[in-house]
Amino acid sequence: MHKSIVYPLLFIAALFLGSCANQVRNAALQNSSLEKYVVAPPSTQLDVPFIAKTVASDQASKITFASGSSIDIPAGIFVDENNQPVTKPVDLLFREFHTAADIIASGIPMKVRMEEGTEEWMQTAGMFELKGFCEGKEVKIAAGKTLNVNLVSNVDGDFPFWYFNPDSGNWELESQVSTAVPNPNFMSAPVLDMEEGAAVPPAKPIEFDPSKPALNFDINVKKLPELANLGRIIWQYAGTDAKKDPANHEWVFRHNWDDAIIEPTITPNVYHLTLVSRDSGEYMIPVCPNKAGKDLQRAKAQYTQLMAEYEKGVAMLKTREQTVTFQGAFMRSLQVSGFGIHNCDVFYNMRNSFHVMADFDFGESLPVNVKQLVTVFLITGDSRSVITVPFSAWDNFRFNINEKNKIVAILPDNKLAIFDYNDFKSQLGEIKAASEQRYVFKMRVLDKPLKSFSDLNHVTADAG
Repeated sequence: MHKSIVYPLLFIAALFLGSCANQVRNAALQNSSLEKYVVAPPSTQLDVPFIAKTVASDQASKITFASGSSIDIPAGIFVDENNQPVTKPVDLLFREFHTAADIIASGIPMKVRMEEGTEEWMQTAGMFELKGFCEGKEVKIAAGKTLNVNLVSNVDGDFPFWYFNPDSGNWELESQVSTAVPNPNFMSAPVLDMEEGAAVPPAKPIEFDPSKPALNFDINVKKLPELANLGRIIWQYAGTDAKKDPANHEWVFRHNWDDAIIEPTITPNVYHLTLVSRDSGEYMIPVCPNKAGKDLQRAKAQYTQLMAEYEKGVAMLKTREQTVTFQGAFMRSLQVSGFGIHNCDVFYNMRNSFHVMADFDFGESLPVNVKQLVTVFLITGDSRSVITVPFSAWDNFRFNINEKNKIVAILPDNKLAIFDYNDFKSQLGEIKAASEQRYVFKMRVLDKPLKSFSDLNHVTADAG
């Protein structure tokens, strides 16, 4: 059985106001060719969540997601940072992107910079991100080995397969082509509810047991954020083996230990404590963080609050799971030799590209200096191309007048601004007349801020 987990805008005040806006825009344009593409979600609150599955590293396994996508994992393919085989369970974090809302929320760039410096837009047939961790540390896929991702898709045909290299800040073409085959589960699979246990509930505080000794060693928990804010912790033995119980080994408390290392396990509220000594080696036992007195009362109050947030998150996740559960008409089988962002994409046809020097009116509520920080997104190409247009590129705004286009922007207060297909249609004459000139797109700003990815998905889908 696989344990399912979901792991689960700030903005900076601009330095220039009013007349400085054009200087900022021009400087950015001059340096744009030197910039790397980066993954930049417009709001962490709206970002597409990961769903992860915990798998045994020494056994072949297959994991399936509610969308219909799946991953085939051979045994023994994971290695650590030193390229040593991983023998403990591995958490595979997975998320996929099929809709315009998925792409916008993720902040994944949908452009490719070619060798000659020109840009091509990408039109996706499905995209995913995959990560791997063992006990909180990143793992890799061993050299020469692959796992297989079976990605659902609503798009037929052969598409090149790409990998986003965060070091170069650009997409790299993989050696394979993704071929669509009919999905045998299409139209036959019911809408699935969220998988049981698909979120991690907060750990319930454990009361100090006075019948057990306290392990008052100098334990540094700064690298464990779930413990860093818990205040005073009383560590106690959490195992069942009397032979390892420190209560039966007084020498453990008398010894002068050089270091005490704490590491998480896959069991809630249980950690590995390793006491290190140059003289006598290591002593490792399972321990749990306990509380007493007022610290326990505060921990219980915090637990109640976190549990309420967890239950709210579960409800949101269920909505998200039902949103992405579509069992696409096609399936693409992809061999993956490394973790990261992968994409099935062709270049978007720009032959009928139309250019205006764009400006965007978000209403009086948005100051000029804040406006410069807003990125707009052009949704086009059957909603499979989402092009990010930062302030520095507004002067070079391009779109295909024969496509069904819409523009959205997420403002700093998480409100959504829209210029939809009907707006394009009704104002096309004016836009054409402004060819190579300044044109102001008057955006419609929704009253209520977006609170979740589900809100973004529904609003962009309904935007025409």
